Amino acid sequence: MDEPTVQNRRRAAVAVVSAVYPRALAAGRRSGTAAVAEYVSTATRRAIDDLGDEVDPDRTVRDLLDRLVVAAQEESLRARRPGPGGVADTPLPRTYLAACRTRGHRHDVDRVAHAAVTAWSHGYRDGWGEAYGATDRIINAIRHDELAATTALAGTPTLRWLDRLATSAHRIADSDPQNHPNRLAQLAGPDGLATELPIASREQGSTTDPAVESGPENQPGRDQHGHRRG
Repeated sequence: MDEPTVQNRRRAAVAVVSAVYPRALAAGRRSGTAAVAEYVSTATRRAIDDLGDEVDPDRTVRDLLDRLVVAAQEESLRARRPGPGGVADTPLPRTYLAACRTRGHRHDVDRVAHAAVTAWSHGYRDGWGEAYGATDRIINAIRHDELAATTALAGTPTLRWLDRLATSAHRIADSDPQNHPNRLAQLAGPDGLATELPIASREQGSTTDPAVESGPENQPGRDQHGHRRG
C-alpha cells in the first residue's frame, strides 16, 4: 500500500475521532454524573427520613443533609449543560492510536465505522469517569462546614460518614459505564451505605477524628485533581 493512501486513511480516522469523541464525552459525563448524584441523593434522603425531632429537634442535621441533596441536584444539572469546548474535550492519544489500528478491515467504510465506535466507547468511558470529580464537588459542598465536624451518624462522625459515601460513589464513577444501574448500586459497596443509613445526631461542642481522605491523587489513572491521565 502506498504511503499517500495510508496517510489519507489516518487523516480520515483522526477526523472521525475528532467529530465523535466530544459528543461521546458529553454523553458519558451526563450519565456518570447523574448516576453518582442519584446515589448520593438517595442515600442522603434515607438518612433524612430516619431523623426525628427527638434526635434533631432544631433540624440542624437535616438542614445540613438537605444542602447535600441540593448540591447533588445542581451537579447533575451542570453536567447536562453544554459547555465551551476545550483541552479537556480533546481525545487522548490512545484513542487516536486505537482508531487507526484497522488491521483486518479491507474497506474504507469498515475503517470509518471502527474509528467511530472506538471514539464513542473511549469518549463515553472517559466522560463517565469524570463523575469521580463530580462526587468530590458534591461532598465538599458540606464537608468543610463546621456542622459536619460537630454531628455524628449513629456514633460515626459525619466527616467519616461523608468519606464513606464518597468512596461508594467513587466506585460507581470508576466502574464500567455499560453496567446495569442495579449492578452500579452493588458496586457502591457492601459497607451498608446503599441500604442501611445510620441515624444522625447533634453533638454540641464535640470534637471528631475525621477519616483519612482517599484523594484522587491515589486513584489509578487520575492526577491530583481527579482528571484522567493519558
